[in-house]
Amino acid sequence: MKKTSLLLAATLATALPFAAAADDMVLNGQLNFKDVIGEQNVYVGVVANDHDQTASAQGNAMDANVTGESYVDTYQINHSNVEADLNLEAGLIAGDAVTRSQSFTNSTTIEGDGEGELTVDNYQEANPHCESCYHDAKTYISAAGVGSLDSSTVAVANSFEARNGQGGMNVNSQQVNNSKISAVSNIYVGVAGNLSASSAAVGNTATFGSN
Repeated sequence: MKKTSLLLAATLATALPFAAAADDMVLNGQLNFKDVIGEQNVYVGVVANDHDQTASAQGNAMDANVTGESYVDTYQINHSNVEADLNLEAGLIAGDAVTRSQSFTNSTTIEGDGEGELTVDNYQEANPHCESCYHDAKTYISAAGVGSLDSSTVAVANSFEARNGQGGMNVNSQQVNNSKISAVSNIYVGVAGNLSASSAAVGNTATFGSN
């Protein structure tokens, strides 16, 4: 609790000089201490048409659309396991099958309208004091046949994206990850017209650019 209070005080102290000038000001603080699990299990004999399946788990997520001269101060801290688990067992899927297993521990997206400068302070921390914590996404698929299969498995600890138009940006971003990240996909298919599968595990990712 002491650390949380210090973070809030620091956020307010940093934000106050911007309050008078900003058209939009966003102060965001998110803390997660419990496990987050998204699990989707499907067992089916025959799918006559298409099949779409998603398993998703998110610890902390923030999405902001701001206008004019804007200031955003955001921090996200996670102290738990985050897991997405997708299982599909089928006989025949006649049409197209799409599966997505995705886990995001801390995710922030900020978009300005390009009518003023965008200033962002971002801090994200995944399991700073937990050596045994993990963040993962899993996919298991077993099917006798499928018309086409597109499967993606993604696990990300810290994700940050900020975009603005001609107004420009000033960004201060820090990301800290101390967790185990894994994206595991196991697919067993007898016959497939087309098959595309991907697995990606990412510790920290940051993207900046124009709209």
